[in-house]
Amino acid sequence: MFYHPNGELVHKDKECTFGKKGEKILPSPLTVPAEGTGKSVATISNAKYEGAGDYLIITADFSADTEKAGIVKGRFLQIWKKEGDRHLVFHDEFKITA
Repeated sequence: MFYHPNGELVHKDKECTFGKKGEKILPSPLTVPAEGTGKSVATISNAKYEGAGDYLIITADFSADTEKAGIVKGRFLQIWKKEGDRHLVFHDEFKITA
């Protein structure tokens, strides 16, 4: 995936994982684990993009129509850090609202 080796993944008010294992333990809401939700299709709205120096910041609302859990909605914030010639997700934070 596109995660920085020292990145963090935060499920706001729930849990946080750091480093490579974060990809496996708690995926981003846009890649909801199939075990709990089945197939899903995610859409993003109200996206805002900003940047400074080696960092890109994205905030947006998301909605995932899932096979087993119904519609899951929330908001996310991602900070991408430049590493060499590409950007990787350094901070991925989300909160599920419905």
